Formats: sequence, C-alpha cells, structure tokens
Amino acid sequence: MKDQIIQVPDIPEADVTPLVRLLLQIIQQQASSLIQAKEEIQKLKDEIAILKKGNKKPKVPPSSLEKSYPDHNENEKGFEIVKKSKTSELKIHSVQRIIPPNLPKGSIFKDLNSYVVQDLLIVNHNTKYLLERWKGPDGSYIVGKLPENITGHFGSNLICFILYQYYGSLVTRPRLLRQLHDFGIDISKGQLENILNHKKEMFHSEKNDILSVGIRTSPFIQTDDTQARHAGKNGYCTTITNHAFTWFSTTLSKSRINFLKLLQGEKPLYLINETAIDYIRQKGGIKAELLANSFGTNYPISFDNEKDWEEYLKNLNLSKDLEIRVVNEGALLSGLLAEGVPKDLGILSDDAGQFDILEHALCWIHEERHLKAITPWNTQNQKETELVLDRFWNLYQKLKAYQKGPEQIKRKYIEKEFNSLFKTETTSDVFNRALSLIYNKKKELLKVLDRSEIPIHNNGSEQEIREYVKRRKISGGTRSEAGKACRDTFTSLKKTCYKLGVSFWDYLKGRLGIENPVKYLPALVEEKNTAFTLAF
Repeated sequence: MKDQIIQVPDIPEADVTPLVRLLLQIIQQQASSLIQAKEEIQKLKDEIAILKKGNKKPKVPPSSLEKSYPDHNENEKGFEIVKKSKTSELKIHSVQRIIPPNLPKGSIFKDLNSYVVQDLLIVNHNTKYLLERWKGPDGSYIVGKLPENITGHFGSNLICFILYQYYGSLVTRPRLLRQLHDFGIDISKGQLENILNHKKEMFHSEKNDILSVGIRTSPFIQTDDTQARHAGKNGYCTTITNHAFTWFSTTLSKSRINFLKLLQGEKPLYLINETAIDYIRQKGGIKAELLANSFGTNYPISFDNEKDWEEYLKNLNLSKDLEIRVVNEGALLSGLLAEGVPKDLGILSDDAGQFDILEHALCWIHEERHLKAITPWNTQNQKETELVLDRFWNLYQKLKAYQKGPEQIKRKYIEKEFNSLFKTETTSDVFNRALSLIYNKKKELLKVLDRSEIPIHNNGSEQEIREYVKRRKISGGTRSEAGKACRDTFTSLKKTCYKLGVSFWDYLKGRLGIENPVKYLPALVEEKNTAFTLAF
C-alpha cells in the first residue's frame, strides 16, 4: 500500500488553469489521505484479529511462476516436456471399431484414431444355486456344496462394496442402506450390521501385526490422540503412525500405562528387571529408592496375565496411587523392550505427558501455538512478539535445512540461536515465562540434531486422526465392542494402504477372494521401514 503510485491524468500545460491546478492538488491530497486511511484500517483489523486469537492478514509475495517457467513447453533445464497419455495405463474391457458413414468410392483406409471412454457398471447380479440332492444306496442323502467363496446370501463383490463405502468413503449407515435399496439389493439393517462388524478376525489380525512390525522396524513413530465416544462414554482414540503405516485404537484412558499397553499389542507383558527398577528409581518421587528396593534381588519376574499381575501388586502393599502407577509403567516398559522394540525408538508427540517415553521428541508447531495464544498488551509488546515469532520460524527453517544436510557447524549455530531466542526478555512477564518453558524442552525440541530422520512437526499424526474427528461430528460414536474394533481396524488398514501406495479397493478385493491378494501389509511396512532406515 505504501508503494502504490497515484496516477494523475496528463493535462497539457496550456489547459492547466488555476482552477484545474487547484483540483489536481485536491485529488492528490485526497488520494494520499485514502491510502493512509486504508493502512490504518488494516492495522486496526490486524490488532482485532490478534485480540480474537486469530492471525493478521498475511503478506503474500507475487507469484514467480512465469519467471521460473518462461516457456510452458519446456522445464527449468530447457528440455522439452513430453506429455504423458492420460489413458495409456487404463485396462480396456471392450473395443468397438466404427466405420465412417457414406464412404465415397475409391476411399483408402489409412489408420485408426483411438478414443477411450471410461464408464462404470453398477448392476444387480443375483445367482440362484440349485444344489442337487442324491440318495445313496445306503439311504443317506448327498447334497451339492456351494463354492468356497460363498459364505452367506451376499456375494464377495457386494461385501467389498459395502466395506469400501462405509470405511473407505465414510458413507453413513442410513445413506448406505438407502443406496443399496436404490440399487435393488434386498438387505436389512441387521444384515448390513453383520457385514460391517462381524467375522472380521482376519482383518483384526493383520491390523495388529502392522503395529507389531511397524514399531520394531522403524527408527521413529508419531503419535496423537483425540476424543472418541463409545457406548455413551467419553473415550480416546490414539494413533501411532509414520511414513509406512498408520494404526488406531480406541480406549477409555489416555494415560502412559494405556499407551504402553497399546504399543505392546493384544497381550501386554509385565516384566520386573533392571530396566523396570531403573525406571522406578527415576520416576518414583521421594520414596523412589525405597520402592525400588522393595523388589529385593528376586527378579526378573514376568507376568503375561493381567489378573496375576494385579494379585502380585496387592501383595507388595503399595500405599499410593503414584507408587502403583510407576511400578506398572516400569513393568510395561521393560516388557515392551523385551519383546523387541528398540530402546532408541523415537517418539514424536505434541508434549502430552503420556507419550514421554524412550527417545521423546516434540513438535515445533505446537510450541509456537503457546506463544501465539498470549495476547500482547501494548504496541511495544506486540512488536516484540512479532520479532520473536519471526526468529522462531527462521530457526525452524534452519532445522529443516539441517535435516537435509547435517553439519557440525550448523549444529553449533542452531544451538546458539535456540539459547538466544528462548532466553529473550520482553516487556511481558507472561510471554517471558512461555519462552522459558520452551527453553526447558530444549532436549526434545532439538532431538533432530542427533536424529535427523525424526520430523520436527507432528502434522502427520494430526492429519491421520482427523478422520475420527469427522466421524465424531457426524455419528457421535460406536455402541458395540465389535463396531469399535472394526472401525479401528479398517481405518488402520485403509490409511496404511495409502501410505504404501496400495489401492484400498484392491486390498479388499484381494482379501475377500475376488482377485489375487495384495501382499501382506506388515511385510510391505517392514520393506518400506528398512528402505527408509538405509537411506539415513
């Protein structure tokens, strides 16, 4: 706005009378006043937006597209761009050859012009099986058997379509039922429920193996949780994800004990050994040493049954909830490591306490939100806040650059800049305390300096768990245990398919015996994790 030039029409000098000159001066003054007024209005709007916890109007730079690509038929290196055929990889199901009408005599055939039309066939296909029944010589009856892929009155293609629509495309049950009726399918609510939620053990097993393989073969995971209602109660859905897989589980708790149980899988192992004792000494508070000594030297002790473990805890006569919690966490953590999870597994989260185990790393974007939530109380403080946020994002960009090419010089500069930024003193005590709290998380925020493969933001897990937020808004939550398990399972399988570049539709067809099955997803997860690790 400041650089805007006021264009005044050119008037021949002979026509510039005193009156015209006066009018031109007035126009110039009014235009300048209008520019100043617009600038002031924008400043006020930005201030109001900040007070409302919003963002001020961004400064969008002009597009550089035309500078980068002066010729749309050439790339930035000057080579001609070869346009790929849109239909070259399409499977052709039928071919029709069309002869031009009213060909004149003497015409000579030259070649064929190809024109591909994509379409979709949605038709009923009902089959009646007539099972022959024969009476044997001994008087017994012998009856023909249905094909192995027939498990009920609904075929595999229809089951595949229902699963894809509900879990893949988030079509609600009432709309899905109406859709099936519109297609001429005679199906009831109860039958739809059975198809969606029952006899899915094969899928549940594959989902469980995805997590087991994923956390044992990956250098890091990202995690987050969100509210998810079940059976009329408030619960929590936790996601565990990375570049190769995504996994979900809905529980009634979001504690560290719950998170450790999720990482262990279906059958948690409680193990008291040196690892558990060290954890108890670290987290046990004032009586940590006394609590650790209560186990004596009579270990390792392990339990793979929760009831037996609880009986063992009762015999220890632990007096406080803290003691019980710390012992449970230590036993579950050592059990997790004993099952093959690497001790240096990176865990990136948004600073929720339940995720603070092993090699914990924090998300930079979440820390920036704490600073933006503080309202400046005067103009000076607002300028200081904006300066700190600019330095924050500059440091963030330097960390991203460090990930691509770690260097010792860059590392020292980043650590120095981190200390300088988060020890900055402003005119706001509240803002200073927020900076100080972030400084105390230096180890977790700069984890990337030691582990360049770990991301510096947790957007990946937030994007994955957004589907549960959508479902919560649309349908509230699940009611049955089977419904909750299937929602978690099929959402995990779908998201993992997308991470692996596999079509979820092809996956369902393969598992239901319609086509050749897609390779076992946990095996694909291991391959992708291995390739990622080798790249670093």
